[in-house]
Amino acid sequence: MWNRLSSRRVPLLQRYLLRSIRSASHQPSLQNQERIVSVQLQETDLNIQLTNNRTAVLPYIYLRDNCQEPESFNKQAKQRVFNPAFEIDLNIRATQADTSEDGRQVCISWPDGHRSRFSSSWLVEHSEGMAAETPRLPVEQKYWKSDYLSSLHRARFDFEKMMNDEDCLLEFIFQMDSCGLVLVDNVGTEHNQLKQFCDHIAYPRPCVYGRDVVQEEVNPNEDDLAGDRVDVPLHTSLPHYSYTPGIQVLHCLQRLPGGVGNFCFCDGFSIANTMRERNLTDFQLLTRYPVQYVDVGKNYLDYNVEAWHIPISVSSSGAIMAVCFNNHARGSQYPTSLNDRLQEWYEAYYSFSSLTLSPEFLIEFKMEPGQMVVFDNHRVLHSWSSTIKEGGSCGYLEGAYLDWDEVRSRARVILDKMDEMADQ
Repeated sequence: MWNRLSSRRVPLLQRYLLRSIRSASHQPSLQNQERIVSVQLQETDLNIQLTNNRTAVLPYIYLRDNCQEPESFNKQAKQRVFNPAFEIDLNIRATQADTSEDGRQVCISWPDGHRSRFSSSWLVEHSEGMAAETPRLPVEQKYWKSDYLSSLHRARFDFEKMMNDEDCLLEFIFQMDSCGLVLVDNVGTEHNQLKQFCDHIAYPRPCVYGRDVVQEEVNPNEDDLAGDRVDVPLHTSLPHYSYTPGIQVLHCLQRLPGGVGNFCFCDGFSIANTMRERNLTDFQLLTRYPVQYVDVGKNYLDYNVEAWHIPISVSSSGAIMAVCFNNHARGSQYPTSLNDRLQEWYEAYYSFSSLTLSPEFLIEFKMEPGQMVVFDNHRVLHSWSSTIKEGGSCGYLEGAYLDWDEVRSRARVILDKMDEMADQ
């Protein structure tokens, strides 16, 4: 993909892809150079020798299950069109495997006469599995601390350009997936701008606070403590939903009273990773036991929502996947498995909480009317300094939520278009 994208006029995107793809274990630039040297039928696997001293050893059942032929696989939808559990013998074995003259393809014959062809690039890409169980885009994920503030201001995006240039929109999504916090300028102060932005990517996710866009006015909704006069600690939003929204967007429409008050952010992934390095026991406690989250109130409907989430979610390979942290919404129930370790859990919770306010991790800045801040709600904790609450007002904001599934889907659609244009 890199070779095809390099002819496009997307400098920022090229830098992301160059850094991330070349450092990944599956390198598209190398895939195109790989050739199949030889194949060998083994008892349960096919042994494939590739150039550059690479070897792919894949079970026959895996190869038959992932056959790319039209009878087995719909390339448009990228989905298989048969059920191997009912149609393929679990102990299937290839009868023959032949390599093309140029070494770019292997053709495997099966006992029922079916044939499966795989390119050398496909074999390289699938020979070692994924490094982590994650749907993220092919960008390098960067943890950040308080010194990220200068980079945040330098890498601002222009609203109109994102709305009219898919290359710019793609850069924005890649930056979000990499760092989790992005500023957008020149949004304007009209009420419909945030809705237009969400619709341009996918659609705003509804919640109990609003069907699409949530408005935070000068007289806040007393049922939602995030808009009340209390001093709200740094938090992720809507933890009382079983599937928390992946992205939150805040659009500043009106200057804060007297121009005072800072919005605050910290990288939950960076804090979690620091906890793992400094106190593994605390880290493990927050990755093991779920926490109850509750919210009860009335908006356009009466609501009583509750969910349980582990504060720090990690993959089977140990990668940090999500952070869910919200003190006000945290309920009083706890899992019975925590009975004998409740005091220890509080110590770990206090440790994480203290790091969120540490100068090592915290960044603060003022939002001006016409600005928009977009952040990863599965990663970045947010709040505001107490000065914003002077006079009982937090200014006038509009907020909305998006889900990562649709946002990453939008990026992949743009990348597919680039591939199609490059192939023409």
